[in-house]
Amino acid sequence: MPSMAQVLFADAVLAVGSHYLWFRKYEPTSYRVISAVILLLTSPVTYTLLNVTGNAPTAIALGVGTFMAALFTSIIVYRLSPWHPLSSCPGPLICKVTKMWTAYLAWTGKTHLYYLGLHEKYGRIVRIGPNDISVTDKALFPHILGAQGMPKGPVWENRRIVTARDSRGHRSLHAVRDLKLHGELRKPWNKAFGKEPLKDYEIALVKNAAILVEQLQDVCRDGEEVLIDGAQWLSYFSFDFMGDMVFGKSQKFLTEGDPNGVWDVMQESLVFRTVAQHIPWIRPLVPFLPSSFLRADTAFRKFAASQAKARAQSEPLSRDLFYHLISNTEVEPGTSVLPLIMADAVLAIFGGSDTSATTFSNVLYYLVRYPEWQMKVRKEVDDALRFVAERNGSSAFPDLDELAEWGVLNAVINETLRLQPGAPTLLQRGPAPGSGGKQLGNIFLPEGTTVQVPPYAVHRDSRYFYPRTKDFWPERWFRGPEAEGGCVLDRSVFIPFSMGPANCVGKPLALKQLRYVVAVLVHNFEFRFPEGYDAADWESEMKDRFLMVKGELPVLINISQGP
Repeated sequence: MPSMAQVLFADAVLAVGSHYLWFRKYEPTSYRVISAVILLLTSPVTYTLLNVTGNAPTAIALGVGTFMAALFTSIIVYRLSPWHPLSSCPGPLICKVTKMWTAYLAWTGKTHLYYLGLHEKYGRIVRIGPNDISVTDKALFPHILGAQGMPKGPVWENRRIVTARDSRGHRSLHAVRDLKLHGELRKPWNKAFGKEPLKDYEIALVKNAAILVEQLQDVCRDGEEVLIDGAQWLSYFSFDFMGDMVFGKSQKFLTEGDPNGVWDVMQESLVFRTVAQHIPWIRPLVPFLPSSFLRADTAFRKFAASQAKARAQSEPLSRDLFYHLISNTEVEPGTSVLPLIMADAVLAIFGGSDTSATTFSNVLYYLVRYPEWQMKVRKEVDDALRFVAERNGSSAFPDLDELAEWGVLNAVINETLRLQPGAPTLLQRGPAPGSGGKQLGNIFLPEGTTVQVPPYAVHRDSRYFYPRTKDFWPERWFRGPEAEGGCVLDRSVFIPFSMGPANCVGKPLALKQLRYVVAVLVHNFEFRFPEGYDAADWESEMKDRFLMVKGELPVLINISQGP
């Protein structure tokens, strides 16, 4: 009979072999599969140990414990070894070993700052996980995000706690990883954001912007400066506009507030998803977690479902987003449109409100922090309105398309999007399943590995934006390379809306919103920070939850006295 040492050594060899032959390639996330495999592999060892020890619990503990210890040791050694496919990529030791560290960073909301620091230390390609790299080399972007790039990576699976499907069994456009299917599902969205539908959405935009101005004027009715939370007002505007534009019905946050705390719930619902995207093995444990972990996520999904059901059961007062999506999607006669609306309700809510509100708030923050640019934008707006009045005898704002030609306004918006992109880090892609992998420059990415492009780090790279790379300096958008002192402005890596076939489909509308609302606010009001407010607090309180989550923005507001 073999000794205990011999049996345990064989157990360890078995663990290392199973890692090399199976776990190394597949890394399963099903606990049933993992448990079944481990019990099956260790059963001969356990049986032999039972004959040696004569005690079943001891035999099981030794057999399974030794196997697991050897398995984890083998995994760690392999991830740090020169045989790992990403071994040539530099990065922190802890990132090479486990994703638990980045999951922790995701919980703190400071992932964007961490990745920026890694690229500043290690260079253009950094290993940020056992099987994950981050890239800021623009030469590789077309092969990652472009038309010849890769499908979305597994992070999109891991972010999905519960996802509805449409009548054809398709998930939300945002969650589809298959390139061909994504292209098919994207077609109705492209049409829904075409030139004519945008005119429908502009009606809702102008209407809600007018309500925002009226409400703020009412706040300032006594002609004195009033302290407000600018971020909250802009969030309310964004949510009201989203309601009109997406579901054909305003949420009336601007006039009635948010008594049910929907906005806070939406923000809080991102936390668990942000952490779970880094550690996929937590997904099977979701049903067993305390309800408090998923309270916000559950509440927000119920809200989204209620909006989808209400929209499906009634005709909208205007031609909203789902009107155009339904019109451009093949829906069998007599079939309910609810599954289609439900599948994309969460995407539409976040995309139509959260990212816009954050960008609006960031623009306001920079205009208040740098009042000289607030004055420049106001002058450009007032001059343009004066020209319109002289030309047409009207005090109305120009057509929204004309705002795209306003130099100062767009420079401020672009510089804001450069410094604070709405999705700062995880533009993740991975080799398509069944492809065998993909060559990316000098690195071969086998299936199961991923690559991300972090806009926050890319936009703060002096090779692409110079000088004053980390400063708010809208003047860079006017200068050319021949300017005194030199100026680098690489528009090819300006990717606040991503790039390629999976870029933000709502980009044209988002830019119209930004230009119009910023112009209207600066024309009607003057803003400054209250005494004693540390402007650095705004940026330090921002958190990367895949989308950037903001805090309060205290500003003193007064009605503009005009030019």
